[in-house]
Amino acid sequence: MWTVVGEVLSGSGRMLLEPLQSVGESLKWEKQKEAEWLGSGQETESVSTWSPNFWRKDLEEKLIQYMTAQIPPFGSSSNTDETALKQHLSQLEMTFLPSLEHRSGLFKEAGLLVTYTRSCHASLSSHLSTLTDTNHFSFSQCLLVYEWGVKMYKSETCLRPRQTPQHSLSLGVQCLMWIILKTEENLLAVAR
Repeated sequence: MWTVVGEVLSGSGRMLLEPLQSVGESLKWEKQKEAEWLGSGQETESVSTWSPNFWRKDLEEKLIQYMTAQIPPFGSSSNTDETALKQHLSQLEMTFLPSLEHRSGLFKEAGLLVTYTRSCHASLSSHLSTLTDTNHFSFSQCLLVYEWGVKMYKSETCLRPRQTPQHSLSLGVQCLMWIILKTEENLLAVAR
């Protein structure tokens, strides 16, 4: 099952839609069995009697690992290199995020768009948080990340902001607000 997801993520194409749909169906089955178990009120039976009971979480973890590995590295030789940070944020906006958008169609058709979107949010939020959490970022660098977050928020969609998203895969208000608030906290800490 995870091999199929890995092949879709590596860009093997539409030939894998049917196997990916079976992953979506398996996760629906898991959710249905969990609901049945919780609804039955049977205290003697444990959740682990039906299998597998953590597929969705495993899928999210696999997606997050893949997405995090695809984020272009930010390797500035100088801690105050604002040009490198601007280029990095531009790479995120123009290369990384559109690549996620490109794959979202298959995940939508397979019934996995919510899980895919949640993983996109988690990987990007974690990356931006890591960037601004470093004690080496100057106030102006934190401000650049903050301004980028506000720009994405104003565009109302982070993925393909100049187009209407085909698959409704956007960062979403909640994710963008978290990024903005987290960066605000770091700005205040750096300013002190």
